[in-house]
Amino acid sequence: MPSTASPILRIQLMGTGDQAGTWGDTTNTNLGSLLEGAIAGLASVSVSSTAQALVATDYAADQARMAIISLSVTGAVTTPFTVYAPPVSKTYIIRNTSAYDATIRNATAANGTTPAGSGVVVIPAGRIMQVWSNGTDFFKADTAITLSTDVTGTLPVANGGTGATTFSSGQFLKGAGTGAVTTAATVALASEVSGTLPVANGGTGVTTSTGTGSVVLSTSPTLTTPTLGVASATSVAAAAGAVSTPSFTATGDTDTGIWFPALNTIAASVNGTEAWRTTSNGDFGIGITPTTRLHVSSAPGSSCLSRFTNSTTTVEVGVSSAGGGQAVFGSTTNHLTRIVQNSTTQLQISTAGLVQIDNGYGSLATFYGCRAWINFNGTGTPAIRGSGNVSSITDNGTGDYTINFTVSMPDANYAAIVTSEYISNGTNIVLPSLYAAGAPTATGSVRVYTIPTGAGGGGMVDATYYCVAIFR
Repeated sequence: MPSTASPILRIQLMGTGDQAGTWGDTTNTNLGSLLEGAIAGLASVSVSSTAQALVATDYAADQARMAIISLSVTGAVTTPFTVYAPPVSKTYIIRNTSAYDATIRNATAANGTTPAGSGVVVIPAGRIMQVWSNGTDFFKADTAITLSTDVTGTLPVANGGTGATTFSSGQFLKGAGTGAVTTAATVALASEVSGTLPVANGGTGVTTSTGTGSVVLSTSPTLTTPTLGVASATSVAAAAGAVSTPSFTATGDTDTGIWFPALNTIAASVNGTEAWRTTSNGDFGIGITPTTRLHVSSAPGSSCLSRFTNSTTTVEVGVSSAGGGQAVFGSTTNHLTRIVQNSTTQLQISTAGLVQIDNGYGSLATFYGCRAWINFNGTGTPAIRGSGNVSSITDNGTGDYTINFTVSMPDANYAAIVTSEYISNGTNIVLPSLYAAGAPTATGSVRVYTIPTGAGGGGMVDATYYCVAIFR
């Protein structure tokens, strides 16, 4: 029967009849080396990575079996590190000789660094601790002390205590140099305090002062009259400052505040960047040195908008980044937009989006503009002389044309005005008109033609000058 390793200390368990003539050597190794190491052995472990396993070897001396582990680190480890033990129950005394905290925990397998459980123990740098594991989690071996039941009497000054048992409200501990520390409510500065309280401890670091209104300004101070002081009975003087180092700032925020870029000029910086300034002539600029009474600028390619808001309406004025830069004036909410002259509204955009003007009418009225127009030669191949919102002309035959819109109308219920020069077909006068043989108006086009008047008939003719205007 072959030998096997014991589950916890990994010593060699010989099978019946195994190792004839050599079992004494194995027994000596088990008892004299392995068990002795597990009880009182010391392993010096040099840690070379932040996650390192204690070496575990069956039948032979190793790190993980030892009772005492002394940890040190190589130059490669400059931070706290973790040491992994095999997943078996074990007690260790661990000494951390390094300058970094060490954590001990169980791995899921011997010689591995995959955490088994959540229980860990941290051994601070330079400390010695006794720990134990149940095979999954590590615990401290010490027990807590209950002061109310386990400690009696008064800890004397000689042993780091106060020697006192009471401490009243408003008092502090005071020692006379010998005996117990007593409680007191005051300190006699003249007789009980000597030396100079340094700046690092809340003092001034000096024992004498000169001048009027002097203050301490440095960590190795002398008393001096500061630059920021009382210049007169009504003002305070300060250096001009700069955009990244304003004259007046809040504590801990030295690049945000007020400064003075020129005579009779004041500016404000935010995060080391100029936010606004007022020049000597009263011009005010936001993001720019102003050249007008109010001058606002933003970064290239971005919108520059001013916003005015009350509880129901928001109005924006400025330049939008859309389309390479567009002037903007209007409401971002569904409210009237008005232009007023002499306290009278002359133009407004209604909540329905309609433009309404007075323009001498006496009252506001919705402005219905020409949505499309054309002036063309209808003879031969029709040719456009001038147009607006017209993409092309379709020649349907003599004196019959379809005008095609670039942008369609919202519906076909618009008004079309059709005119032409004086035309005759030799029998009757021919008049321009909407096409009568079917629906002449469509959202994308309108059809017009010339029609003879009076008796006698005669056919349609092309007109040299033909004009059409669409209103909606």
